[in-house]
Amino acid sequence: MANYNIGLLNLNILEKPHPYIGIKMTSNDEVSGTRYFSLVSGPDEIQLEVAYTIWEDGDGQIETVDSGNSPLPYSRLSHGGRIGVIGVGTNQKFMELRIAKVNDELWSNFHQTNASELSTLLNENIEIYLKKFGADEFGIREHLLGDVSNRRNQMGVIFTKGNIEVPLISYVITRPFAMLKRDTF
Repeated sequence: MANYNIGLLNLNILEKPHPYIGIKMTSNDEVSGTRYFSLVSGPDEIQLEVAYTIWEDGDGQIETVDSGNSPLPYSRLSHGGRIGVIGVGTNQKFMELRIAKVNDELWSNFHQTNASELSTLLNENIEIYLKKFGADEFGIREHLLGDVSNRRNQMGVIFTKGNIEVPLISYVITRPFAMLKRDTF
């Protein structure tokens, strides 16, 4: 089991992947894949089971599959907030980084963010931090993917196929950790 501290949160990635059949974010068809489980714990009674699923076509998604007895806003993560992972070239993956922002009723939505906001949240340079875990590139979609759509300014990270740390750590930063540090922004 790999153990990482992300601010006040503890991420434990379980070593053994499990076969999984489920519904992809982008279709309504059942698909086979491999699922990597992790446990996220911390203050505010946070106890989340987070999974990174890699589908047979190579795409994937990161999501909270069980929020246990975690209170709002964290319990919301088991009902939404998953992040898709897509292939880039033959040996890399890309995931978009949108940040969870919590309102006064403890409801969260996912918003565009930037490197400065993520670095402030983490209290260190986000690009350097993610590269410690194997991120290849960090930036906006336009620079990373050549995207010219209306999503071109969304932040994202590219990592090598087979790296499970970067997507799970990125999810924890932009979802439960951002919720925990909601007074930061």
